[in-house]
Amino acid sequence: MSQKISSRGVQNIAARKGFENVPENWILYDTVLCGEYAAQMNFHDGYTANYATLGALTEIPFFNVRNRNHGLAYNNQDTRDQTAWVFKIFTVGVQFFAPTTVCYRNGAGNPIGASLTEQHIFETELPKHASLTLQTNQDERLKINCLMAPPGVGAVSGGMAQGSRQFASQDGSFDASKGAFTQGTPVLTNKWGFSNPLEVPRRASLSAKVTFSEYGRTLLQNMPGPFSQPFRFSGGPPEQYFFLPAMCGIRVILGGQRQVQQRGQLHA
Repeated sequence: MSQKISSRGVQNIAARKGFENVPENWILYDTVLCGEYAAQMNFHDGYTANYATLGALTEIPFFNVRNRNHGLAYNNQDTRDQTAWVFKIFTVGVQFFAPTTVCYRNGAGNPIGASLTEQHIFETELPKHASLTLQTNQDERLKINCLMAPPGVGAVSGGMAQGSRQFASQDGSFDASKGAFTQGTPVLTNKWGFSNPLEVPRRASLSAKVTFSEYGRTLLQNMPGPFSQPFRFSGGPPEQYFFLPAMCGIRVILGGQRQVQQRGQLHA
């Protein structure tokens, strides 16, 4: 037997719908940086000065230790200790990134040549020897090798270019060496995907950690740098250089949907 809803009941239903949660596509990311310049930035956590210090860490925490005060380029969390809304995670990616310029050495005025190997190791070799663990509260929800979770973001390029460009306004040339490496095509679906979304309750603690194997730590502890990137103006002796800071980093990216209240045209 059907019951007729009163006009007041209809109004109440309409009012409640104005506050119902709706799914919204969302991404959470957090980043750890490695490089001397990171110490001069405005945040005080989530960086190491060199590869050796990074390799000495037992594990590298993400999400529950930083928020957007770390810098929106590196973290977009409102809070670090809990999620502000229900979050359904569909994909996970881990990005190891290094400077594009492959010719870099110390910034003391004595560049000693190209340093291609370190960036190759950091971006393409090191992820093979690192693992990712994802937790909600105290529950471990995922444990995988980092190379199994490509970032799904980043530049696509390859090869290396090197040469000099003459400037009409000065007697000299600008020497540079460029290269680009990638862990995969930057398509958001090119990540670790869950067959069923991993649901994170509101106000739950969300955390992840990257752990290197003994071999991975050995690689890092024996790698010099990262140093500054030298660019040379050569118009005759003595050769003059200027130096750009170089930073590497590890970024964990969670893609999915958050549940938020309707707003704007959704309930106008």
